[in-house]
Amino acid sequence: MDLQTRYYRRMIKVLGANRAAMFFQLDNYLDQSERLFVQTGLPFIRELESGRKIASAHVLPPGH
Repeated sequence: MDLQTRYYRRMIKVLGANRAAMFFQLDNYLDQSERLFVQTGLPFIRELESGRKIASAHVLPPGH
């Protein structure tokens, strides 16, 4: 049984089923929003690889 299920069962007793469900809907929405925010700031692997190729092309050997 996962953590959210255990807390949902406890919250039903305190808040009632509708409010407990609304709480977890909001919790899931905020969690997904945070993940989206973080993921939009991460570059794709191809962008990382092309950045490495460009960076390595600009590095001059010692003595030049």
